[in-house]
Amino acid sequence: MSKIEVLADRGLPANPDAERAILGAILLDNSIYFQAAERLQADHFSLDSHRRIYLRMSELSEMGKPIDYVTLPDILRQHKELEAVGGDAYVTDQLTRGMPRIKNISQYIKIVRDKASLRGLIHSCNRNMAAAYDQEESAQSMVARALDDLLQLQSGGTDEPKHVAEFSEQVTEKLKLAWSDPGGINRYSLVIPGINDKTGGMLPEEYGCIMGRTGDGKTGYACQIALENGLKGKPVLIFPLELSKEVMYRRLLCVLSRVTNRVLIKHTFEPTPKELERIAVAKQTLDRLPIYFDDSRELTGAQMVAKVRMWKRRHCEKDDDGLVIVDYLQKVLSKYREQRDKMTDISENARRVAKDERLRMLGLSQMGRPERKNMNTRPTKFDPKESGSIENDVHLLISAFRPVDEHNMPTGADELIICKQRDGESAIEEVEYRGDIYSFFSRSAALAARAGN
Repeated sequence: MSKIEVLADRGLPANPDAERAILGAILLDNSIYFQAAERLQADHFSLDSHRRIYLRMSELSEMGKPIDYVTLPDILRQHKELEAVGGDAYVTDQLTRGMPRIKNISQYIKIVRDKASLRGLIHSCNRNMAAAYDQEESAQSMVARALDDLLQLQSGGTDEPKHVAEFSEQVTEKLKLAWSDPGGINRYSLVIPGINDKTGGMLPEEYGCIMGRTGDGKTGYACQIALENGLKGKPVLIFPLELSKEVMYRRLLCVLSRVTNRVLIKHTFEPTPKELERIAVAKQTLDRLPIYFDDSRELTGAQMVAKVRMWKRRHCEKDDDGLVIVDYLQKVLSKYREQRDKMTDISENARRVAKDERLRMLGLSQMGRPERKNMNTRPTKFDPKESGSIENDVHLLISAFRPVDEHNMPTGADELIICKQRDGESAIEEVEYRGDIYSFFSRSAALAARAGN
């Protein structure tokens, strides 16, 4: 007999005595139902009879009726379930016979939940094993679903609602810390001083988006953000869905070394000795930074969530650490065929994992190409291409805007526009974009630097 068969013969994890103790305690003291209902659902009970009894107790409570030796058998009888649960004798006698002390109920609730989680783990493993044997899906898709099942089991449960007074001190202490030590808050920089001043940077659980037309500098700005935070020791994960990891690495090297893309990307110029030195120093620095690439060529929203969660656990020491950059959102795959539904699904996945893992998600989004007459119209929060619910989901939406002249050449009046921020105002920041090193600079700082030269 195989090990799997031996395990199967042992039956599923369960503790019927703990289940019975909870049901009996509710019969003796109806207030215990509310304690149980905060953490237990009917599916957490292993025995069908106990699931039925708990469901009928829930119905009685919702109707405002007492749960006692008269009402419980009566409602079970109405649903033709009384005999199925063991008859009147089981409900009125067996449930409360040898009842333990009621103060132990919280421990029994924990036991029942733990056993339910173990059964859920077994069911998940069996389901995923069967899918693996069928070989009808890709291995990536099955592994992502299996990981998502495990993470849901790990994080499952219902938190008890808390009165405001229970956490008000914690909130005010954090406010005092922020006022006395602004650096004590784990903010991730958005590079441009004016943008940081207006937004405060990116905080845990925030989902942001950088949008722009092709060639407007979205990826360059994302590289700047990744580098600035990486240089501060903050972990960053990049999904370079449009570019290969090698090209993305060269762009990071270009931003960091200030050696132009004609040398590092296009190879049309041979580097000078000084440039070679700057490249070597930049490479040495870059290779030490906590920046990670996931070079998946095909990535679904569910896979993205699973990969982010795994990366967070492996590479983020602090609970509120982590920045994830997706370049770009339209490249993520979805089960939906309609593009708008697809983008809604992807955006919701990004928002959910940012909240669940207390990190920052920063997605890049294409903008639809405007008509010629509208080329210099400032974008709004409704402009991400096939956006679905991006404009609703994000906490922060920044647009790279580069006006052009009659020859379709940039005028130099570049802007980074804060189209939306949930905790602040919209704003326009005047910048200068240098496409040869994929970098934005504050326009006032760029002008001052040129004047100094």
